[in-house]
Order: sequence, then C-alpha cells, then structure tokens
Amino acid sequence: MTAAESIPAIPDGEGQAEGINALIQERKISEVVHFTTNRGLLGILLQRECKARALLSEDEYLESIYHENTKWRREDPKYWRYVNLSISEPNHSFLRTSSQEWWANEDLFWAVLSFDPVIMTHPGVLFSPSNMGYEGITPVEGLPGAEALFAERVPYGFGKSTPPRGNREPHLPTNPQAEVLYPQAVSTRHLQRIYVLTDEDAAKAEAIVSVSGHDEVDIIVDPVTFGR
Repeated sequence: MTAAESIPAIPDGEGQAEGINALIQERKISEVVHFTTNRGLLGILLQRECKARALLSEDEYLESIYHENTKWRREDPKYWRYVNLSISEPNHSFLRTSSQEWWANEDLFWAVLSFDPVIMTHPGVLFSPSNMGYEGITPVEGLPGAEALFAERVPYGFGKSTPPRGNREPHLPTNPQAEVLYPQAVSTRHLQRIYVLTDEDAAKAEAIVSVSGHDEVDIIVDPVTFGR
C-alpha cells in the first residue's frame, strides 16, 4: 500500500478541485514553490519530474547526482512519497538552515522552482498547516485542508498554535512553514520559472537547463525569494 492509498479519500473530487481553484483565484496565489540545490535541479530537469524522496532512492541514476536539502527527515516515512512544497514563498527558515548551516561549505548553489498553483487541485494532494517534521501535525486532503492553511490561527506543532494571522498577505498561508504535499512527482510541465540568488547562479542555472535538454525556463535573480 502506498502513502496515498493509506490516506482516506475525499469524496466529490471534481467539486474539491473547483473549490481549491476558487481559493487560488480569490487569494491570488500565483505559484507553489520547491527549493533544491543545483544538483537537484539537474536531476529534476533531466527526468522532467520533481520526485519525492522515496522515489529518488529507488533510481540509481538520480541517486548518483541527488543532494538532499535536509540532513534528516522527522515526518512519518509514509509521507516520503510526497514532494514537499510551499505556497507563494519557500520556508525561509528551512532554506537558511539548509544553505547557510548544513551545506554551507559545499560547492552548491540553491534554486527555487515555481510551479503553477493548479497542481494544488490535483488528486491526492495533501495540505499541512505547519512543518511536517513537527509533532502533532497531520496533513489533510482536499478543500478542507487547503482552507485550513489560511485560518486565523493554525497548529504550529508540539501542542502549540501560531499567533493570529493579522495582516499577513492573502496569498500567504498563516504559518510560513505550511506545506503542500504532492504525491509521487510533480511534472515540469507545470514549471513556470526558476529563482536564483545571484547573477552567477543564474548563468549556472541556464547552463543546467541547456545541458539537460529541457525546454527553456525563465531564470530570475530574486534575493527576496530567498529571504534576503
């Protein structure tokens, strides 16, 4: 049984998708993002898919170039068959830890992949109100899960809740560490653009796109996306 099969199905899939699409339009959500290293970027573009961790370990070719963005995974292993993404902006705290602490001394650069938010409407997508590595966090499928990410208060984990939403922008979830969990793999058909931190990184990313044989992708230098 796969992870997706172990999660209770939400009835009326078409109605759920329409409801999530309405939420996307109402909140003006323009992208769902995933950050990775340059090595991860190469693997994604070569395979035309951003794959879940469990699938990467099963692919000998990807295993040879794959570089995890985390030192360890705390969530239940049944969720390792999902791709972890964020709504509108990456989890800046996690990105800083990965790039400036765990892998600070390695010859890497980081990229943030922007996917069309329509992927939130796809079957089997789960929504987590906080970081999946935090105790007491359970993702929910369908419109109820998506709507819950924007509640006035949401679970933070460890029995705590976030502060009130306040003036947080409508396109941002209440908790900056909220996650979208996409089953198995996200196709690069939905890839809109790639953000990088510097002009030098942009030149390297363009070379990766070229050598991968992937269709052209807009490369955008945007320090704000990286929390700078």
